[in-house]
Parts: sequence; C-alpha cells; structure tokens
Amino acid sequence: MVGDGINDSPALTTADVGIAIGSGSDVAISSADFVLATSSLQAVLTLLDLSRVVFWRIKVNFVWAIVYNMLALPIAAGCPYAVRTRGGGRLRLEPEWAALAMALSSISVVLSSLCLRIKVPWVGFRPRTMVSEAR
Repeated sequence: MVGDGINDSPALTTADVGIAIGSGSDVAISSADFVLATSSLQAVLTLLDLSRVVFWRIKVNFVWAIVYNMLALPIAAGCPYAVRTRGGGRLRLEPEWAALAMALSSISVVLSSLCLRIKVPWVGFRPRTMVSEAR
C-alpha cells in the first residue's frame, strides 16, 4: 500500500508492506514500514527492485556460509588426520589456519553484501528506469 495522507494511515498500518511518500502527513509517515525520500513513484519501483536484490543476496550468502562450513568444519576438526603423508606424518590443520579460514569466510560474506553497491548487472544493484508514456 502506498499512501500519503491521514486517511491512508490505517491501510498503511494493516498492509503487509506500507509505503509512505516523504512529503505526506506525519501520521502516514509514522504508520508506514518504508518512507520514500521523494514524491516520485519511480522510488517504489526502486524499492521493490532493491528488496528483491537484497533478498537474493541474503540467500546467496546463506548458501555460501552453509557450504563453506560443511566443508571447512570437518577439516578443522581433524578428520583428515587419518591420512598419512609420504613422510609418515599425519595430515592436519593447525588451529591458527582454521581460525584464519573462519575469518576469511566472514569477510567473504561481508564483501558479497558490499557488492550491492556496485552498479554492474548480476553483481550489484541497478534500479529499473520507468519508460515514459509521453513518447
């Protein structure tokens, strides 16, 4: 629901997603989930596009973290210790390297989220442009 007046505030409150226009009444602004900075309805399309991209990025980061941890945790826990090397030693991962790998995992998730600031298709966020009907 998109609204800007006092009469829209009950609908903005009960809607799944309430969007108030920034130049609207204070009651509508306080009732909404989102407040548009401009009075342009283009901002609604930008908000919808941004929410889709952010939700997709959350899913990608979550899958990456699960896959990474499913592979790295058994290695850090010592599962490859049973493997003997050619010199007769055991294959193991030092705790310092395991901690570094965990920190790199967190950094990769943060960097993946920061990619939203890049305006490259399929990497960052690029809002759609509204085609004018006046052509």
